[in-house]
Amino acid sequence: MTTSQLINNTASDRFSSWTWGGTKIVFISDRDGNDEAYLMDPDGGNPVNLSNDPADDDLPAASPVYQEGGGCFIATAAFGSYLDPHVRIFRNFRDNYLLTNSHGRAFVAFYYKYPPPVALFISRHENIRTATRWVLTPVVFGIEYPLASLSFIILITGLIVYSPFYRWMKRGNRMSN
Repeated sequence: MTTSQLINNTASDRFSSWTWGGTKIVFISDRDGNDEAYLMDPDGGNPVNLSNDPADDDLPAASPVYQEGGGCFIATAAFGSYLDPHVRIFRNFRDNYLLTNSHGRAFVAFYYKYPPPVALFISRHENIRTATRWVLTPVVFGIEYPLASLSFIILITGLIVYSPFYRWMKRGNRMSN
């Protein structure tokens, strides 16, 4: 086996490993000033910063459900494809909202670090995939239709609060008569 230098820069690139299908290399690099998780082609081309976070990342792990452009591990495992419309909604939410602020970027960095083994487990058990879809579908609806979701939550909360209050008032009025 021969070793080749794939990237010619002054950064410290380390802890590399192949993605599950052997189509990409995931590694840690300090090329942006702190340790970040990157993904690149086997020839060293197209390096992509996966975490883009001010905190240091360490020891990358490639998920078997990772697909190009990815990161939506659990949704991809649950819905079966990175191209599923539900997964697209999560990706758009990540890109347009979470990655635009420090708290969102911290959440994404955490998510890229810990859920891949969970996603692998979900992808291997159909009953858990189904349950995960049941849990994620209302979240997708809430992301896609925030005003309708808020209205629904207010309506349900109102019914929950009003129903016992109404019964209490009705019972109280009967006792006073």
